[in-house]
Amino acid sequence: MGRVGRNALSGGIAALGLLAAITGVAAQDLRTVVTPAEARRIVSQDAALRLVENDLGYLISAARAAQRDGECQRFAAILQQIDPVRFKADQERKWKTLGSIPPNTWDELLEPARRWYAALKDEGCPKKSAGTGTAVEVNAGGATLVMPRRLYLGYESAGVPTIGLVSPDRTASGASVAASVKVDVSNVIPPIRLGAFDALTPKSTYMKFGFSYAKGDADQQIGTVSPGAGNFTLLPGPNGGGFSLTGFPANIVQNARYSADLSTFAGRFDLGQKCDYGGGLRVGGYGSVGYRRTELRENFSGSVPGFVADFRYGTSVNVDQMETRLGLDFDFDLAVRRWLAFQFATSVILSGFVEVGPDLLSAIGTDSLSFTGQADSSRHISKSSAGFGLSAGLGLSTKFTSGFELGLDGRYERRAGLPVVTRDGTNPSTLELKSADVWTASVRASFKF
Repeated sequence: MGRVGRNALSGGIAALGLLAAITGVAAQDLRTVVTPAEARRIVSQDAALRLVENDLGYLISAARAAQRDGECQRFAAILQQIDPVRFKADQERKWKTLGSIPPNTWDELLEPARRWYAALKDEGCPKKSAGTGTAVEVNAGGATLVMPRRLYLGYESAGVPTIGLVSPDRTASGASVAASVKVDVSNVIPPIRLGAFDALTPKSTYMKFGFSYAKGDADQQIGTVSPGAGNFTLLPGPNGGGFSLTGFPANIVQNARYSADLSTFAGRFDLGQKCDYGGGLRVGGYGSVGYRRTELRENFSGSVPGFVADFRYGTSVNVDQMETRLGLDFDFDLAVRRWLAFQFATSVILSGFVEVGPDLLSAIGTDSLSFTGQADSSRHISKSSAGFGLSAGLGLSTKFTSGFELGLDGRYERRAGLPVVTRDGTNPSTLELKSADVWTASVRASFKF
């Protein structure tokens, strides 16, 4: 590594020591032999040689990894960078501030690049005919949604009403499925280079089209709801007012029950790039736009035996949501394949991501109340607002030589756009859009063509 630079520097130091020993002159008096500027030039040249050799070693490792994984487009891009003519030009441009390298040193330094370029070009990519850079992925698993707090019924004590006698359980659970198609478009949209420092980093550009569907439900038997001795039971109505039930304990609610059905459908488009930093580590960034449709159907019901009556609140809301996200992702080959019990697995990969961005929300629906012996009341409700979303996840997968990959994923999402209806017994029902927490665990399968 950097033989010419290091020999020059060590030779200069040896000469200084020998001259000092012969003449008995202190080293600080020999500055006329090797000036500070000359010493800096030698050190700068030596540093440049080390960096050039490191870059070549990195490119060779990346090319080998691409061969192993059958990623032929990436292999071809790296091979072009190992081409001695291109490699020298890239290095001179990248390290020009570290001092010039003599022509004879370049000839010596480029000899390994010539050998490796010829060898890798002769070997080629094992899956060259099949490497199109397209991957299809499918996820299926379970999800848990922690919904915003919602309130039902109320009580009146000493003429002062209080809403929120019942707050149902906020947790809903269900299943989710997702699918996506990812296409390498490096030949159409070149990767972004951030400057000389990443001029040699193998990069690729991709587009990704994804769809997902999730459905969850909640069903809670609440049982008896008492307003307290001497208090009224309040059932606020969608249009204001409602029912005020007197005569404790006749106004105690029995068989109270809350249920909710929630479904979401989403589609999104991603455009991003991935950078291969060697050693099995890839880091990328992306931007996405998407659409989400959320449908909520919830009911709260009960009976009041003292009034020989049943009641039911019904809410139906649809939310349309436009999402914009910026994200970072990574995957890292844990390089444990030689310890795997089954020989057809090529690697074990740890992956993860985090993304954030704003949302535009628009919701529309109805809120209703029915009470035995009384006319049903209902109200049209709507709301438009802006929100903010955040997602993060980790995954562990095994990649097989056939291009098939199987793994487990965990994901957390802070999602905007969950509808909540507020009833106060005085004003008509109002609709709010709040955030919820979503936890998902899934099995992931993908195949790369």
